[in-house]
Amino acid sequence: MVRVGALARGGAGAAEVVDPARLPGVPWRNGGGTTRELRVGPTVDGSTWRVSVAEIVGPATYSRFDGLQRWSAVVAGEGLDLEVDGEVRRVDRGPALTYSGEAVVRAVPVDGPVLNLNLMVDRAWGTGRMRRRIVDGAGRWDASVVALWVLAGEVRVDDARAVAGQVVLPRRAGWFGAAAATLVEVAVTAGAAGTAGQQEQQGPTT
Repeated sequence: MVRVGALARGGAGAAEVVDPARLPGVPWRNGGGTTRELRVGPTVDGSTWRVSVAEIVGPATYSRFDGLQRWSAVVAGEGLDLEVDGEVRRVDRGPALTYSGEAVVRAVPVDGPVLNLNLMVDRAWGTGRMRRRIVDGAGRWDASVVALWVLAGEVRVDDARAVAGQVVLPRRAGWFGAAAATLVEVAVTAGAAGTAGQQEQQGPTT
C-alpha cells in the first residue's frame, strides 16, 4: 500500500511515500508556473530549506530569493533551458544545476511541459546536494537526505512502495530495497557554507 501525505512526520517507519500529483498546486506569485511543496525544513523566523516540484508549461521568469542557494533537476519532460544571469544552461535528467537565488533566471521548456524538482537552502543555515543515483538491490540514505524522487523502477521502504513519479521522504538514516531504480537524491546539511552557482557533477551510483 502506498502511503500518501504532504510531509514525513512522526511514526515508527523509516520514511513516507508521497505522490506529488495528489498534493495541491500553488501558483507562482508571478503566475509563471505551479509549485507543489514536498518538504520544508524547521523554521524560527523563516524557512531554512524547502523541497518542491514546479510544473513549467511555457517560458517563465523565476522569482528572486535573496540569501538562498537553489538546485534544479528535471524529473519529467524533455528538458529545460535556464538562462541564469544571461548564460543559458540545459537542465535535464542528468546532473542537477545549482545557482544563486539572487540570479535573474528565465526558464524555457525544451519540448513541452516540464516537472522541475527544486531545492532551496538558506546559505546562512547550511548547504544542500542534489544528485542522480542508480540502485538495484539494497540501498541506504544517510541522515542528511530529505527526499528521493523515483525517476524509474521501484523503491521499497518498510511496507511502502514507491514507483516512478513518487517521492520517498526519509525520517532518519535507513535502508531501502530497489528494483532497477533511478533516483534523484536531495540532501541538506546545517552549518556548511553555501555554494556559488555552478553545475554539480553526477554522484556515484550504488
